[in-house]
Amino acid sequence: ARKMLLLVASMVFYCWFKWEYGFLLIFVIAVTFLGVRVSRARRAPVFAWSSVVSILLLLFLYKYLNFSINVFNGIVSHIGADGGFDLWNIILPLGISFYVFQAISYVADCLRDPGQEIKSFLDYALYISFWPQLVAGPIMRAGEMVPQFNEPTELRIENIKEGCKRIIEGLFMKLALADGIAHFVDEGFLNYIHNTMLDNWTLAFAFGYQIFFDFAGYSSIAIGSALLFGYKLVENFDFPYAAVTPRDFWKRWHISLSSWIRDYLYLPLMNVLVRKPQSDGGIDTVPDDTSGRFSRWNRTKALFVSWAIMGLWHGANWTFLFWGLWHAVVVQLYRFYARIVHPKNTERPWYTRYLGIIPTILFIMPGWIFFRATSLEQAFRMLAKLLDFSSLPVLGYTETYYLGTFLLTVGFFAVFFIREARLRLPRGQWLLTAAIYAAMAVAAFAFFDSNQPFIYFQF
Repeated sequence: ARKMLLLVASMVFYCWFKWEYGFLLIFVIAVTFLGVRVSRARRAPVFAWSSVVSILLLLFLYKYLNFSINVFNGIVSHIGADGGFDLWNIILPLGISFYVFQAISYVADCLRDPGQEIKSFLDYALYISFWPQLVAGPIMRAGEMVPQFNEPTELRIENIKEGCKRIIEGLFMKLALADGIAHFVDEGFLNYIHNTMLDNWTLAFAFGYQIFFDFAGYSSIAIGSALLFGYKLVENFDFPYAAVTPRDFWKRWHISLSSWIRDYLYLPLMNVLVRKPQSDGGIDTVPDDTSGRFSRWNRTKALFVSWAIMGLWHGANWTFLFWGLWHAVVVQLYRFYARIVHPKNTERPWYTRYLGIIPTILFIMPGWIFFRATSLEQAFRMLAKLLDFSSLPVLGYTETYYLGTFLLTVGFFAVFFIREARLRLPRGQWLLTAAIYAAMAVAAFAFFDSNQPFIYFQF
């Protein structure tokens, strides 16, 4: 009864946006569950692979069809031929990329190990549709969630307290921080032609913080909501801008997606068999129980293909593809650097633990320009302006925008280093903690009339 209640609530939650799209969710659940079941019964993996192809076609139809039509029409126009296709009027189903990826991970895990098959359709349906993480993750694995559904849960005050804290943190990050800087980001990217060097550097950092607080805020709300019911979701962010290398960044940013890419794309492209997939660790973290040989060519090929697909996963636009390739280039450059400057078994000074933050963040933040820009022309114009020293002293916007971005940077690293120091609070810590969370709650409710949707809802 508990699982049935959660399933019904999850379906109602999803259908609240557009009830017709509930049938898409049901289709993805049914076709992948039956595909695995029939494949096992007939000992023919073709049925499981067919289910993956069918849901990928569904994803293509709703997310990439118009992009493909635009590309085709552009080619036809370029060669001077007549013809072309009209664009379809399609509303992207909420969270389709997330639950399609969860379904693919289940099918792949069952093909690797038939013992991973879920016998109960109710368990599988709840795993795919569990409402806290349904529309924007974290992307969980069946082996992590289904056992939790089958364990008796109790109403525990520890879960209530921690869940409410995580929800307050998430609301504060989304409403007070992310939405608080959204106006500057929107204005800056709209008027990009007139921006100066400092404008674009500030905008790159500002949007980097906006998307972090927006998405980390949602993830925190999802984790807290699940905790209220006694279920644990994986952490999706770990102070990503405090990364000391580009590889470290992808162990800290959108961890469940980068881990998914690692287990089902990156490592298979390197001919590595993943025996125990897990939704943490990050894309460049190789599990201990892998088999296969690594080569520089395989690693490079896997790197660029994986990041290109990760970029296109975020959206059907050339800008997202270049965003993915930007990170591939940055990681590859770091590999060259590390191979020359830091050979294996070389003892490194202690300060390198933090010194790498500065060059890493200076490479990571400009990449967000591709992510936020509406066209490649806009993205390249803004990137070129980052090196236009002739406009260096000029500010094109209100000074508070630059101050706000600076304060977000200071606040982010202040919290990070406080956590690193593991400082113990005085005896009255409960009072200080209550005051901090009360202040965050008040700040969140002060911005509660914001009409800014979660950025990742469009993916």
